[in-house]
Amino acid sequence: MDANKIPALRAVTYIHHATVRFEADGKVVYSDPFKIKESANDADLILITHDHGDHYGPGNITTLVNDGTRFCAGAAIAAILQ
Repeated sequence: MDANKIPALRAVTYIHHATVRFEADGKVVYSDPFKIKESANDADLILITHDHGDHYGPGNITTLVNDGTRFCAGAAIAAILQ
């Protein structure tokens, strides 16, 4: 992969435990949303690494999603989210 074509990471924000917010090129990615305190509804992508309760919280997910949010998760989490 050409390193010149990788977008620069503008912001990385640690939130709690495994929850991190990444922002690059106008896109926002959250990993393992848990204990989200503010309703941002700004997630373009939510990555859930596994099905432990401290790596996702359904109530927390609703504070992040919008009409265009995509998810990346394993089968167990995908079944819960549907």
